[in-house]
Amino acid sequence: MEIGSVRGVQASNMRWPVALTVLALSLTGCGSQTAATGEDDARSASPSGKSQSTPPPAQPVGNQGSQKPADAVKTFVTQVLQERYSQTCIASAPVLEVDQDPAAFCARQEVTRSLAVLRNAWAKPGVKLPPEGKVAVTGVVEEGDTVTVPDSAITLDGRTLRELELIGSSGDTGSFSLSLEVKKHENAWYVGSWDINI
Repeated sequence: MEIGSVRGVQASNMRWPVALTVLALSLTGCGSQTAATGEDDARSASPSGKSQSTPPPAQPVGNQGSQKPADAVKTFVTQVLQERYSQTCIASAPVLEVDQDPAAFCARQEVTRSLAVLRNAWAKPGVKLPPEGKVAVTGVVEEGDTVTVPDSAITLDGRTLRELELIGSSGDTGSFSLSLEVKKHENAWYVGSWDINI
């Protein structure tokens, strides 16, 4: 399953918030559990990677996906912010590549930790969270069966996720980005993974 991946991580003189540093360190290779240091245990490890030969799992009952990529992103981000991690993972099951039952996989502690790292990067003090704070997605163009949605196209309570992710950082942050990959499966859209570039 590819919960997330890291590309272009480089050492620099930047100071990153703990949540982002752990996010970059924890989104690593093929199905491994990589420990990272952080403020709490919920930020310490994350699964990622893809199974090479296993087909995507069957769609869980009641999971209908979204009509548009932007709606899939909105649902994903809202569920993460509401700490509904297992539900978030199960909602992505039709496009995840895992070698076990999606429900069992999504119940793993590593999945919860991975999604909690994202939540900690977005849920900053003073920002209204769902249901009070609204998640919006703009500028998404549907092309083919895979769409990449940058964090700058997603807003929470009127601020982009990129703005929230960079709170507490210093130095040159111009190369930083986080994006969600949205995939189409049987005419519905699901968030399948994310990429972070530092």
